[in-house]
Amino acid sequence: MKEITTVQSSEEQLHQPFLEAKLNKELVRKHFDRHAREYDQYAEVQRDMGQKLLEAVDLQHGRRRFRKVLEIGCGTGHLTRIMSTQFPRPDAYTAIDLSPEMIEVAKSKLGERAREMTFIAGDAEALSAEIAAAHPGAYDLIISNATFQWFNNPIQTIRTYLKCLQPGGILAFATFGPDTFFELHDSFAFAESTLGLKPQYHGQPYPGSELWRQVDSDETVTIQQWDEEYLQVTYPNVRDFLYQIKRIGAGNAMDSREEPGIRTGKELFRRMEKRYAERHAASNGGIQATYHILTAIIAKTD
Repeated sequence: MKEITTVQSSEEQLHQPFLEAKLNKELVRKHFDRHAREYDQYAEVQRDMGQKLLEAVDLQHGRRRFRKVLEIGCGTGHLTRIMSTQFPRPDAYTAIDLSPEMIEVAKSKLGERAREMTFIAGDAEALSAEIAAAHPGAYDLIISNATFQWFNNPIQTIRTYLKCLQPGGILAFATFGPDTFFELHDSFAFAESTLGLKPQYHGQPYPGSELWRQVDSDETVTIQQWDEEYLQVTYPNVRDFLYQIKRIGAGNAMDSREEPGIRTGKELFRRMEKRYAERHAASNGGIQATYHILTAIIAKTD
């Protein structure tokens, strides 16, 4: 069992995310399809995020009955199942996920309850305009856990989905912030500098609070709650950390990247691993990895 600790941000990243790079959604889908059956074994942080997201909804709205719910990025159905047990059952529940294999796992988890729900296998970002046009003002809850970071144009996509909310409806989401895995990025940056290589962002860059909070520039919505939290997870070593990240489908899926050659790549990884183990060792052994968690409740005004 990995050790998870809540902490405050301890340092800034040494280089900024390359946010102009775009995700290759087909690669993302393949990653999640490949690891759908083992996702739950490693997704402790994502489960924790989902539970705290529902606690935030409960704090703002109590056990309100949401009659029509849209879940964006249902994954293996963890949040979906909790929604069906901790909140009054809605009249209609629609769940979207990029990975058909993830949806199959979710259906098996939900059992007979899945028959009463609608599942859509597809890119929620690409489908946003179509769904907004077909269902304007239809939902009183749109909820998403650990998904919005996969969008190439997150603010535009969120604003489009806000059109699906009825007056008084809410959009609740949790996602990863830019300080996530800062230890890994620091270690790669150091290794690249010692080899004279052009800096690359290894993994996926995440937008910061300033970008996410732009959603309330629309006068028809207001941010009811905005939380930021830092979780430090201890892993035995760097390779075990990277292995477990891959097991939850979070492989690199960025377009337009320049990868080092085989020989240079091996040396880059060796220096990165050494730097990581020396600079970001956990106090009780192993290494630490930080997850920067953003949680938001956005309400459509009456």
